[in-house]
Amino acid sequence: MIWDISDRWRPSLQATTLEGTNTVFQAVTGPDKKYLVFSNKNFPVPVPEGKVANQNLHGIGTTNLVIVSAPEFLSEAQRLANFRQSRNGITTTVVTTTQVYNEFSGGKQDVSAIRDFVRWLYVNNTGIKNLLLMGRGSYDYKNYLSYNKNFVPTYESRNSLSPLESYSSDDYFGFLDANEGNWSENPIENHTLDIGVGRLPVKKTEEAQQVVNKLLEYGQLPGDSWRRQILFVADDGDDNIHQGNADELAELIASQHPDFTTEKLFVDNFKQVSVSFGQLSPTATEALNRAAVSGYSIINYTGHGNEQQWMAERILDQFSILNWKNAPRYPLLLTATCEFGRNDDPGLISTAEQSLLMNHGGSIGLVTTTRLVNSATNFFLNKAFYQALFTKVGGRYRDLGSVMRDTKNNSVSGISNRNFSLLGDPSLTLLLPPADLQVTSLQNITSGSDTLKALSTVQLKGRVISNGGADPNYTGVATVTVYDKAFTETTRGDENPPFTFINRINPVFSGKASIQQGLFELEFTLPKFIDPAIGTGMISLYATSNTPGEDRTGAVVISKIGALEKNPGPDTQGPSIYPYMGDTTFIPGGIVGANSRIVAILRDAHGISTARYNPQQSILAILDDTTTWILNDYYQAAVNNQTVGLVDFPVFGLKDGTHHLNLSASDVYGNRSTAHLVFTVSDRGSIQLNDWLAYPNPMHEETVFHFTHSRSSEDLEAVVTVFDRVGQSLYTATYSVPESDYQVDLPAWDGTSAAGIKLSPGLYLVKLSVRSLVDGSKNEKITKVIISN
Repeated sequence: MIWDISDRWRPSLQATTLEGTNTVFQAVTGPDKKYLVFSNKNFPVPVPEGKVANQNLHGIGTTNLVIVSAPEFLSEAQRLANFRQSRNGITTTVVTTTQVYNEFSGGKQDVSAIRDFVRWLYVNNTGIKNLLLMGRGSYDYKNYLSYNKNFVPTYESRNSLSPLESYSSDDYFGFLDANEGNWSENPIENHTLDIGVGRLPVKKTEEAQQVVNKLLEYGQLPGDSWRRQILFVADDGDDNIHQGNADELAELIASQHPDFTTEKLFVDNFKQVSVSFGQLSPTATEALNRAAVSGYSIINYTGHGNEQQWMAERILDQFSILNWKNAPRYPLLLTATCEFGRNDDPGLISTAEQSLLMNHGGSIGLVTTTRLVNSATNFFLNKAFYQALFTKVGGRYRDLGSVMRDTKNNSVSGISNRNFSLLGDPSLTLLLPPADLQVTSLQNITSGSDTLKALSTVQLKGRVISNGGADPNYTGVATVTVYDKAFTETTRGDENPPFTFINRINPVFSGKASIQQGLFELEFTLPKFIDPAIGTGMISLYATSNTPGEDRTGAVVISKIGALEKNPGPDTQGPSIYPYMGDTTFIPGGIVGANSRIVAILRDAHGISTARYNPQQSILAILDDTTTWILNDYYQAAVNNQTVGLVDFPVFGLKDGTHHLNLSASDVYGNRSTAHLVFTVSDRGSIQLNDWLAYPNPMHEETVFHFTHSRSSEDLEAVVTVFDRVGQSLYTATYSVPESDYQVDLPAWDGTSAAGIKLSPGLYLVKLSVRSLVDGSKNEKITKVIISN
């Protein structure tokens, strides 16, 4: 028998004839021709590969969530299943691919075996609702590539030569009706999903641990108003189709679901700079990084892209995603762009995967694409997603699997529809609160006017609704944001004519009020420099409950806001400003990392102005007299107190060296103040330690170890080791420092050894080793301690 193996990808059986004892064939010769010749004798004898443990997948009973995991990730899959069962009451079943293959494909890897297994559960009424695949797939089913690993296979289209007609898709596992499964491509055969399907494209145990940690963390988060915020990001060019689609989606949600805040980040609104390979927009990248760190429930991108970047300007790519140290405020990313979520190429890790699998940052999941798509069908699916998202059952939002199932079924569009996948846990429900907050009274108590005027004091009362009245058992904090009239904004017109859109983010007050027995109220003064024209505004409400998982949201239209109060009373004193870097324990002249936060406490008898109408009255931070940031949206008044509040503004890419910061703000009367701060940036790729000391020192009974560092707000691990003068280790203690301040005081040490024996008087060396749990960055420092008699 002779095989022509000249083309290793297309071996063929060579036609031969037998002439006596010789086998003869004819072929065109060439230097690259290769043949494999073998006889029909002495074939290898089959040998057992090993024992197969008893199993019975056909005996699985009721189950809502099925996790099919590569054997390498079984423990993490089980950990997630246990959490879903105990925390969410979801009946779960975890199986390995090996078990599925043993029972449904004779022990060999087969993508249809997974579908056949799931279909058996479906037709036998087990109640299966969602399927989670735990492990990355690969297009290389035959392991031609030496570095290939197909942990949990995905469905690959028959067509692999036409980029616009090829796809990989996990939808195949959710087509469970009797007439489905062939999934013809010519002609195109559209099926409907019967269950939700998602994938965690992990490649090693560490990645599995990290993504499961994030899912467990997300499921136990305390409340915060970022959960009601949705950010729409759009590319420019192409006759403004991307900006237009994003704007239409944002306005649709604003009109139909006003309790959610929609914001717009259009790249054409930012300065672009020319480089050798095109254009970049550093300010747009910074704005997106800041948005991610500040927190959004969903970040929705529309425009061009590929496996590693959004748009030609690269406002998000495999490098900038590293700045998304946004734990625990992980967004769902919806990317209406080409190939961003490709997860079947053994030689390439997409930025989508990176965002999902990164530790202490990135996204909680993605609705994303695996191959090329087009803008028309993208918009069709994008719109269907929000229709499905806001479809509730029993007054509650549904899990991502149900949302994705309905999204796909209601936006069938051939190949383009197939190329959207859910990278994430389909049993996860986004932390979207119900709209059960209500304003019961809104009054101008300065003049009694029916208009909320500049410099008028406003009294607002509200309630958390339950059974038609205030919930007597609800306690927590309400966040109240008052918006002036929406205004039109026009982009720069870098690649196409300028695009005009409505900007609704125009806050004139943001503060908090305590909720007792379901009721809350607060008073605040509107700034002098609001838009004087009388029109409609908006009040956005968010309630954070003392009981986890019971957050609420709401919104109300202000029928009249504008004009100026005639007799507001005098005020000529500007606000007091106390600026810091990182957090309020920062000491002027201290060290911070390249990525940090501008933090400031602002105080004024009548409150701080956050109105945008007069830009000169904004809260401004000016770095080294060259870079200016507007901080209005990052200020919030304290609970039940409009006279004091906090600015918290993320900054990125600070250069090493000493910097000067000027921070200016106005009170609501327009009186202005400025404060100054000097700080030093020393990044060097690792956490920087400073001021490592003990006090009191010399010590008698006990001493406290104290240090400062450059990674404020990060979770740290600190190890303290005490040595004698010859270097012998006498005592070691490890401390966890969650959400660390700039200044850290560790628990007091009583001067005893690891054995509990009091150390003799004398000089000792104390080593501090600190590791960031965000990125593993480490550093050490040594100080001296004297134990006195």
